Amino acid sequence: REDLELLSKLKKMGVVSMSPTWNISNALGAGAYDEKSNTGLTELGRKFVGVCEEKNIIIDAVHASRKTFEDIAKISKKPFIVSHTACYSVNKHRRNLTDKQIRAVVTSGGIIGLCFIKNFLGKNSIDAAIAHLKHLVNIAGEDYVAIGSDFDGMSKEDLVKGLDDVSKMPMFFSRCKTAGIQERILEKVSFKNAFRFFKENLD
Repeated sequence: REDLELLSKLKKMGVVSMSPTWNISNALGAGAYDEKSNTGLTELGRKFVGVCEEKNIIIDAVHASRKTFEDIAKISKKPFIVSHTACYSVNKHRRNLTDKQIRAVVTSGGIIGLCFIKNFLGKNSIDAAIAHLKHLVNIAGEDYVAIGSDFDGMSKEDLVKGLDDVSKMPMFFSRCKTAGIQERILEKVSFKNAFRFFKENLD
């Protein structure tokens, strides 16, 4: 339903974050896999962003096309997030964020969650995930990066081998430490950044 009044009901039900699009276009805008991705947010989509911000529902630009993302960044008055993605500079996948997009999220005050989908990372390896994490921290800064694994959204076949459920996280952070990522940064990435962000931006 193209009815923004539903946002009030969703807020009361406990919804705290929403994405205008998934991978394809809808009434709100163009998705990351849409051939018409230059269209960006529709007029209804722009209203959607405004109403969400009025109701303190955090905008997640995760599945947006480049133009839709750009529109969100331009009109948002509050921090927005990208909950599960990787870095385009490391692997040129259309769902990954460019360095410019990463900086736009940071400028808004939002956070970026690193996912463990092997196609996004470019290689089916834990080292690939670590490479993306290092790049994210380098571009965004250590206070704006989190984990957005997508454990609950993808099958194990789509996730990095050996990094396909939450039980593998201690091993992952141990490998990150071995790869030279400081423990202080890993603590922020593992929980502190996300905890701080949602504490500051939710009712």
